[in-house]
Amino acid sequence: MFPGGTTMKKFVVDGHNLIPKIRGLQLSDPEDENKLISILHENCIRERCLVELFFDGAQPGFKTRQKIGFVHIHWVRTGLIADDAILNFLRHQGKRAQEYNVVSSDRRVQSEAQALGARGISADQFAVDITNTLSNPRPGNGEKEPELTSEEIEEWLKVFKK
Repeated sequence: MFPGGTTMKKFVVDGHNLIPKIRGLQLSDPEDENKLISILHENCIRERCLVELFFDGAQPGFKTRQKIGFVHIHWVRTGLIADDAILNFLRHQGKRAQEYNVVSSDRRVQSEAQALGARGISADQFAVDITNTLSNPRPGNGEKEPELTSEEIEEWLKVFKK
């Protein structure tokens, strides 16, 4: 729990829906996925959030899961699609699905995610939110970053135990 009784923000993101919405990223760039991961990692540090990031098109033999800070990457094998993997992830969460915000441009994914209890956010809106967060200077240069409360520490410990 964070101050005011709120829990850590959690997002499930369709990476290939989000990439074209972020200024400077393009799906045609061979490094687009790595660039998005870096952007989301920085956003998670600043916003104290967790992201489950899904990319489809992983080649056979490619590692299907990876973790970079608070960004958990799910590489969906070729022949499957991220949309279905996102919905399966939420189904597996059960009642905890309501803790997640699903970032997708796909109306079917948004609708089914909401039926499972998750909240939907468009890739366009999430891109605006990220841009706003990252356009503000990061605490430093004489500014002291706010200290964590005991509730925040407990929440982070739960994340690390997973």
